[in-house]
Amino acid sequence: MKPPRPLPIPEYVRKVRTAVRVALPGLDLLEGFISLAPRAEHHDGPQTILERLNGPDRFVPIQRSGERDVMLVNPLDIESVEPLGNVPLTLVLPPAFRITHEERVRVRFMSGRQVEGVLRFELPDELNRVSDFLNADEDFFALHLAHGTLLVNKRRISLTRLYEASPRPARGERSAPATGTDD
Repeated sequence: MKPPRPLPIPEYVRKVRTAVRVALPGLDLLEGFISLAPRAEHHDGPQTILERLNGPDRFVPIQRSGERDVMLVNPLDIESVEPLGNVPLTLVLPPAFRITHEERVRVRFMSGRQVEGVLRFELPDELNRVSDFLNADEDFFALHLAHGTLLVNKRRISLTRLYEASPRPARGERSAPATGTDD
């Protein structure tokens, strides 16, 4: 019987280290670095923090500031991620195609923490409400605060307050007659 052949070692890819503050329910804020791929899958340039959080990995490594240890964090447990320092927006969010809606909201997390900011999103006219956006597939989204951008996990939100009524969806083949707002 032949000895098993060793598995090939994958080529090391230098990552783009980006400073972040991670909020996990019931724990102190975790400050450290998230590693991003140098090339994004769907656009030119490096992967963004938002793409990393919405990616397929079940655990995201965060190297704690001033430490050698690495925390493997389940993205489903992350409440929010805040880029620290002078992280360029190109490392936070992928290039926007066209922002079609903007609404001021207050988000209340399951932990009780609340943040207020502006939600900017791109949806077709027949899906133009905050509820449509929050019910979309991606778990994380950007909330624009007075002091920067916060990446929020939809699965950790218990309540979102809208300050203005959302516009009615445009009438199209698939939309029901508009009778008012439902957000």
